[in-house]
Amino acid sequence: MPDHRPCPTARRARPSHRDLKTAAPHADISAVTAPTAPLRHPGPGEPETPPSYVLGLDLDGVVADFYGYVRQIAAGWREVPVESLTTEVSYGLGEWGFTEDEYRGLHRFAVTQCGLFERMPVLPGAAPAIRRLANEGVRIRVVTHRLFIDYFHRTAVEQTVSWLDSHAIPYHDLCFMADKQLVEADIYVEDSPRNIALLQQHGKKVVAMTNSTNAVQVSAPLRARDWAQAEELIRADFHAWRAAQVPPQRRSTDAVRTF
Repeated sequence: MPDHRPCPTARRARPSHRDLKTAAPHADISAVTAPTAPLRHPGPGEPETPPSYVLGLDLDGVVADFYGYVRQIAAGWREVPVESLTTEVSYGLGEWGFTEDEYRGLHRFAVTQCGLFERMPVLPGAAPAIRRLANEGVRIRVVTHRLFIDYFHRTAVEQTVSWLDSHAIPYHDLCFMADKQLVEADIYVEDSPRNIALLQQHGKKVVAMTNSTNAVQVSAPLRARDWAQAEELIRADFHAWRAAQVPPQRRSTDAVRTF
């Protein structure tokens, strides 16, 4: 049965073309507002598709203000003022008095009754930064572990796609994975201390989006306090990757014949 505890009421409408240009006047948004052309594989005799630089992008706590929005839901769940819940939380929200089972109940309520994955605000600067990177040639591969609740996977996926579209956040691939080290990318942006540690153990390059869940819990050579720093780190790595790419050698069959 539905739970009748209150949910936050704020919901952001889909931004218009004018709104996007106002928020980021120098960003080319045509790539994220126009219909996407279908992927086309090279035919016989055609050149191979050049390699892509891939950004493995987490959502919750990285692009979406997960903890800020869940704090509002948790206050309604607990029937306490939102100000009474600290903003300095760890993974699992033990500071708000939740056990592991209680957290799962809160998470289920947040997704199924409050539309968590569709209504969270975007962290400041995230959407325009991702659009700029995509327009420069970075392949955005969203890698998120949102299939947390059994039998509600369709709800989680639909809310996620709706949220990405409503905030005009471009992406090429959308992966729902708990073990993110299994998804290939050149660089990742992540906030979960477990995922940061696992990715680094597998030799992956990770930008840790710093918040209270990972600030001291895990060591990370690359850290960003906000999207201005994250964008700078990603762009620098992208430029280094691009500079290291060797132009493809002309195949002997492509050589001009002389007679």
